[in-house]
Amino acid sequence: MPAWLEELGARHDRGEGSAFRTFSEYNWASTALGPLDEWPMSMVSALTIIFGMNSVVYSYWTEEAIVIYNDSAAQMLQERHPRAMGQTFREHNTDIAPDAVQSALSSMISCMNDGKPGKMPLARYEIAFRERFKEETWLSWEILPVTLTNDAIKGVLCPLRNHTSEIRGKRRAQVQRQLERALRDSNVQTVEERLRKFFPDVSDDFPVAVLLRDRDLIFANGTESTDFDALAALCQDRLCVIDWTLDPADVTKAASTRLIDATGSVYVMFLGLNPHRFVDDEYEAFARDVLSVSGAALAQQSAAEALRQSETRFRNIVERSPLAISIESASTRQIKYVNPAWRRLMQVSDDTHLSSEVLDSLLDDLLHRGARQPLIESYKDLNNTNLIQSVDVQLTRHWNGAPVGSDGSNNESWACVTTDYLSRDEIIGTAVDVSDRYNNERRRAALQRTRVEAETAVTRAKEAELTSLKHLEYIDYLSHELRNPLSAVLQAVDISASLTDDDDMLDNLRSVHLCARHMQRIMDDTLLFSQLQAGKLTVCNVPTHLPDLVRQVFGMFRVEYTTRDISIALERDSSFSGCDWVLTDPNRLSQLFLNLITNSLKFARSDGTGIIKVRLGCRTNFAPLQHALSSPMSGISNNPTAGSLAPTGDEIELVFDVIDNGRGMTDIELARLFQRFAQANTKTHVDTGGSGLGLYICMTLARLMGGDIRASGNDFGGTTFQFSVRAKPCSPPQVSAVQARVNLEDLRAPLEGATILLVEDNLVNQRLMERQLRKAGYEALVANNGVEALELLRNNIDRIRLCLCDIEMPLMDGYETVQKAKAWLDQAGKHVPFIAVSANARTEQIDRQLQAGYDSTLSKPFGTAELLAAVLEHVHL
Repeated sequence: MPAWLEELGARHDRGEGSAFRTFSEYNWASTALGPLDEWPMSMVSALTIIFGMNSVVYSYWTEEAIVIYNDSAAQMLQERHPRAMGQTFREHNTDIAPDAVQSALSSMISCMNDGKPGKMPLARYEIAFRERFKEETWLSWEILPVTLTNDAIKGVLCPLRNHTSEIRGKRRAQVQRQLERALRDSNVQTVEERLRKFFPDVSDDFPVAVLLRDRDLIFANGTESTDFDALAALCQDRLCVIDWTLDPADVTKAASTRLIDATGSVYVMFLGLNPHRFVDDEYEAFARDVLSVSGAALAQQSAAEALRQSETRFRNIVERSPLAISIESASTRQIKYVNPAWRRLMQVSDDTHLSSEVLDSLLDDLLHRGARQPLIESYKDLNNTNLIQSVDVQLTRHWNGAPVGSDGSNNESWACVTTDYLSRDEIIGTAVDVSDRYNNERRRAALQRTRVEAETAVTRAKEAELTSLKHLEYIDYLSHELRNPLSAVLQAVDISASLTDDDDMLDNLRSVHLCARHMQRIMDDTLLFSQLQAGKLTVCNVPTHLPDLVRQVFGMFRVEYTTRDISIALERDSSFSGCDWVLTDPNRLSQLFLNLITNSLKFARSDGTGIIKVRLGCRTNFAPLQHALSSPMSGISNNPTAGSLAPTGDEIELVFDVIDNGRGMTDIELARLFQRFAQANTKTHVDTGGSGLGLYICMTLARLMGGDIRASGNDFGGTTFQFSVRAKPCSPPQVSAVQARVNLEDLRAPLEGATILLVEDNLVNQRLMERQLRKAGYEALVANNGVEALELLRNNIDRIRLCLCDIEMPLMDGYETVQKAKAWLDQAGKHVPFIAVSANARTEQIDRQLQAGYDSTLSKPFGTAELLAAVLEHVHL
């Protein structure tokens, strides 16, 4: 190794990869320069200068232009160092255009030969400092001759200056100025068009520019491609650099931006970067500036467009709004703007000048009396507090312009007026229709009152029902307590009458009998009236033989009409043919006949000429009866079919006349009939007694059964009561629902050895009934309550043919008794009929007795005939 090389190395060898280390290790003997130890010292001196300089210096030797360079040049060469050391000028500049290489080489050879310095002007080169990447480079250099003692070796020094950063900086500033001018170009309408026009002029830095809006292509400068969906998907950030190969443009990277404008549109812009420029921080900052300015311009344009659209929409909303809107001066009260709804509410045309005087007049006409002052106070509060104010005012007109009350309703018209400062001297006022709120509140209040009244009515109705039930319970109790002794009276009379032949005694007993029956009818009327008042009265239709029913009722009055020598007759009208058997309620029908015959007996003659006739008739045309003298009962429908089924094709209307030849009644007296607690005149009660309920109950029962009733005078000088009911013809059952009554003597023929179990807790009734049964030839076993009855039944099951059982008893009542007895009998395979003998005579109570298991019922009070008839009916079955 030459000594000079060691000396140079001591000063310039910067380690592995440095330019001097590469120089010192290179095999120079293989080049035209020859071995290092043969190099002249003048050349060594030149090399000392080259390696000692901090600027980029290349040296070229011999006409082959073999290169030797320093560390600064090595840094510029980047990846081409160290292989460029020792290469010829042509070899290490293969990426420069051949004509440029030849021009530079000619200048260097000329300088070597004539010793005159030269210069290469500033020019753009594409040099691959990095592998496979030709980078845009702007260079200029000087060519200085090197004088050597050895004429065989000639050389030049080329100090090189890199102008790339300078050129790029100037170009960046120029692009920014151009962009600003382009975006201000008023000759081009939209920012998109201004950008389209701008980017072709800056193709050195951005050879490709693409703008998308909502994935629709706005423009694509520098490329013919139209498929950018993939690029739009890559761009999700405000600014990003992406790898991008776009054919046919030689672009491998792009800067992109994505923004959402004020209208909601999505803009995506791509700037294809210069493929001959390395993407460093400076280049990214440059692209970011261009994209930011472009995006800001697009956003500003969109914001302006959005503002215009918003203003248009706001105006349309205001113009079409149902709110009445006004803007007025706070200082002068001059109206600056009103919308159509305000004009409709105020009933003014578009050309009306709205001065403060006109406004006051309009408000006086619109506002309800007393509503102006709250509005004035609202404006004062706004002025004092600068806070939004709101007040409800009542109007004289509806919002459709019609005066309040003109539609026949009681609806009011209200507005909620809100005021606020729009600016320092502008007040915006809005009025909204709140009439529905006020009217709904009034309706809710009315509904609440109605609800309270309804609840009060329900409460009162429940209280009334409870009172009615308590009243009915009291009537039941009273009836029960009266019927027991009254039943004993009737049976005692029957027994006494059978034991004497004395006429005076028999006459006295008949009087007692009449009084007892009279008391029974009063109790029956009172009980029935209580049932009506409580809404408990029902109709139960069963097959009924009408002539037998009337005869049975006649039998109940046998003592009375016999004693008074009154004739009783039953007549059939020709229309009654085929109507003997019908489906009807025999109990209700019997009550009608009982009350009407009782009424006739009151006024019948007692001189031997008295007549009471019952005529049976029928019709199918349902002609209404013209009575006009009756009055409907409270709580009972006046409908002629109330309480019954609607008429059907096979229904008939039964018409019954109860005729007497008593004293008759005047028109005034007839007008008082059929009213509760009312009688023909004030003397009636004194002369004949009665409760004043009988005829009223008749009217109610007739209507309940689908008919009606009337009263009129007749040719005999008396009164005719005509009533009707609806029924259906039917076939006779195997056993008549109304058993024919027989004479008392006919009932005294029991089966041999028949034993009857009598269960009765009332000792008087118990003793009398036992006496009557034994007198009639029956054997009687007596129990005081249900417990004793069950014991007697078990011990005498083979003897007992019938059980007469009271309901209200201590220890075990009649309901539990019959249920346990029937259960035991079913297990034993025996059958004993049970008759309920009770003072509980209401229909519901009788129904409950039958449902409990009794075969039939016998309500107290009853006489010996009724008792023995009921016994005979079951014992002889």
